[in-house]
Amino acid sequence: MQGEVPRIRRLPTTVGPSLSKETIRRVIRAHRSDLRLCYEALLAREPDAEGRVVVEFRIPPSGRVRHARVSESDLDAATGRCIVAALRRWRFPTLHAGGEVVVRYPFALRRS
Repeated sequence: MQGEVPRIRRLPTTVGPSLSKETIRRVIRAHRSDLRLCYEALLAREPDAEGRVVVEFRIPPSGRVRHARVSESDLDAATGRCIVAALRRWRFPTLHAGGEVVVRYPFALRRS
């Protein structure tokens, strides 16, 4: 329906040690507009599209995302690629303890 704002809903997150789930959520929330652009591009192709994209990614000590990939999706491949590309531009807090954090984050995309 025209005029509705797409909604991105937070689902349960799986995170490895070193960064809290809340810290990761805070960074993702700060970049919601990137995710909204991906969903709006999908809606331009498929006006009734709704679904879920689960992304797995690694955060090294630098805080820059690497090895991001879609692990599950109800939506088209282009939407998953858009979300992964956006995620790779984001910066998470530096990990002072070393090592990497592995995150599995589900995004629910639907109209509000």
